[in-house]
Formats: sequence, structure tokens, C-alpha cells
Amino acid sequence: MRQTVRGIIFCVLGVLIIFITGTAAAAGPQNIQGEIGTSNHFVPLFADVPTSYYNAIFINYLAELELVNGYPDGNFRPFAGLTRAEAAAILVRTADEAELPTAAPFVDVNPNHWAAGSITAAAGAGLVKGYPDGTFQ
Repeated sequence: MRQTVRGIIFCVLGVLIIFITGTAAAAGPQNIQGEIGTSNHFVPLFADVPTSYYNAIFINYLAELELVNGYPDGNFRPFAGLTRAEAAAILVRTADEAELPTAAPFVDVNPNHWAAGSITAAAGAGLVKGYPDGTFQ
């Protein structure tokens, strides 16, 4: 059962990474826009993700599922890449694991860091591992 859940989590994370990082651009934005139309089917949730952006529908969908969040300034930063902390948070949300408010098991994760609870939960569930020196980086 645990392997099935882990497999589902990694599939969802893989799809998420593909769509958010823009590697789905191989399909061509004009093809995707032709399929979803050019009119506003949804309200943009982030200031830097206009409805014309070819991955906007996927980003908004994941945000509505509360699997991804934007930054406090109202942006999503779709080209910024995914940090290990953000990946841990997405994994924990996808697996429906409870965030653990305890100190993270890694020496470089401040307990006040926004993802400390997610990192602790992901490590406890075996979804992420640190480096041999005890860091998460």
C-alpha cells in the first residue's frame, strides 16, 4: 500500500514539474491555446501568470487543489525552478500527510522556516532524505 501511495506521489510530482517548469512547451503554446481557447475560462490567481500563458490552466488547477502556493508578493514565479523545500511541501500535500511542527531532522533547516513542518513530515514518511552530513540543503 505504501509503495502505491509513493508511486502516485511521484507521478503527480513528475507531472507537476513538467508543466510548471515549462518543458511542456514542446507541444507549442499555439496548440494548447487552440485546445483551451483564447477567452478567459478562469481568473488568474497569480500576478505573473496571465491567462495567455500556456501553463496557466495547470498552475491554477494545482493552486485550487492547494498543492502549490504563490509567494507573499502575489506572484508564482513559474520560471524560478523548484527548490527542495517546495518539493517537500508539494509531496506532503499530495500524500495528505500532516505537517509536523517539531524541529526538522536536518541541521540546516531552521524551525521557523516556512517549509520546516513539511520537510519534517516528508522525511518522517520517507519521501525525502538529507545528505550524509545531516543537511537538507
